Amino acid sequence: MDYPSMTSRRTLATSLMLIIFLVIGFLAGLSLSAMIVKPVTITEKVTSTQTIQTTFTATVSRAETTTITKVVSGVKYARLFDITVSDDYEIVKDALDRTFILVPRNKSPPPGIDGTVIYVPVERVIVMSATHIALLERLKEYRPNILDSVVGIMWGGQYEWYFEDVKDALQDGRIRDVGSPDSPNYEEILTLNPDIVFVYAFPGMETLSKLDELGIKYAVINEYLENDYLGRFEWIKFMAAFYDMDAEADVIFSRAELTIKTIAKKVADNESPGVAWFSIYKGTVYAAGGESYVARALRQLNAKYIFSDVKETSSFVTTIEELLGHSEEIDVIVYPGILNSISDLLSEAPGMSGTKAVRLGRVYTYAPSIYQLGFYDVEGWYLDLASILHPEDFPGHELRYFVKISE
Repeated sequence: MDYPSMTSRRTLATSLMLIIFLVIGFLAGLSLSAMIVKPVTITEKVTSTQTIQTTFTATVSRAETTTITKVVSGVKYARLFDITVSDDYEIVKDALDRTFILVPRNKSPPPGIDGTVIYVPVERVIVMSATHIALLERLKEYRPNILDSVVGIMWGGQYEWYFEDVKDALQDGRIRDVGSPDSPNYEEILTLNPDIVFVYAFPGMETLSKLDELGIKYAVINEYLENDYLGRFEWIKFMAAFYDMDAEADVIFSRAELTIKTIAKKVADNESPGVAWFSIYKGTVYAAGGESYVARALRQLNAKYIFSDVKETSSFVTTIEELLGHSEEIDVIVYPGILNSISDLLSEAPGMSGTKAVRLGRVYTYAPSIYQLGFYDVEGWYLDLASILHPEDFPGHELRYFVKISE
């Protein structure tokens, strides 16, 4: 917030890679899949014939609730989706708690379970966000042609693309721009005949009801509402399920998680710098909440966030005066809005000149690629941030997703 026929069988090379990585993870004491057991309740109507007092026969119907135990692919950080794995199908729930039954193309849907049936792997897909593309790009490690399945992108022509293959496919028409997320070209979407449309949702959005009206199947990926950056990246498991790539997604995610934990361990014993993460627009300060993905990442990387006591999972509005009340705590400033120089910051908030961050030039903003490549490369995002907070531990590191602001 953004294929040619694909077989569901794993290639020998992929299988060997997965086995080797699982063994290494086991020896390191890691749980790569974090598999858990979860009860699934299915209500079914049972009809039986009984003989009563040996004088007549009656048919009795009753509802029975059967609880079965299945293995669930481990969702460790994300809060807004769920995956239940069975031998012949998967049940996934999207961000609006809508149920999908994912069935291999050579199988029949299971009886007695309500939900939207999707045959996997999907072959024709439309996405709404560049972050959806970023997750598919990461899955290319195991299925190089996975982007051949993408036939449309909402706002495809409006993004500055940092994935060259997507840019090329949009230019030569292999991927179509199907309009804006709030007013897409429904006729074009119908013509493209997608197996599924991956969308995000926000209050007042009419697109989803129109897709319902047209009978177009869609799944809601609200990764932007997760308050953990790894939780946002964990949506790779959700998308992978539609491509029959659960095992590959588990390996990709677990490898990223291990790298991030290694980075965090490296800085765990350092002195904790104080951080302000905010932007200013027309005199109003918009800051990351104390329970946001930003605040969580800062805690992971042994930093003190100045608004850690604010119980918000996204951003919140405050005043310049409130911000300056923390000026003595601010060792580092991260400014996610447009900021060309420290002088521009001081023109909005002159009192920031007394902060240690400004005096020592530790002021940063986002690189333009952060919303695509910084999500695709979640480990690199954490590494950049760790080097900003603890530069002594990462000498010579060149920032990719953040930019240091000059005077």
